[in-house]
Amino acid sequence: MDAFKLTVHESSRQFIKEMSVKGTEIKVENAWKITGQLGLSLYQLHQNDIIHADLKPENVLLTKDYQ
Repeated sequence: MDAFKLTVHESSRQFIKEMSVKGTEIKVENAWKITGQLGLSLYQLHQNDIIHADLKPENVLLTKDYQ
C-alpha cells in the first residue's frame, strides 16, 4: 500500500450513544448494513494479511448514512 486516506467520522459507540439520548432506534436493515460492511472490511483486511487486533465500537467509524 503506497498511501491511504482516512476520513474520520464518529465512532459507533458515540453514534449509538447519541441515538439512545435522542430516543431513536437503528432500523434492522441498517443494523444488517453495518454488520455486513464490518464483515466485508475484516475479510478484506485478512485477504491482505492484516489483522485488526483491537476491534471494539470505538474503532468502528460510521458516517451518518451507516457507511
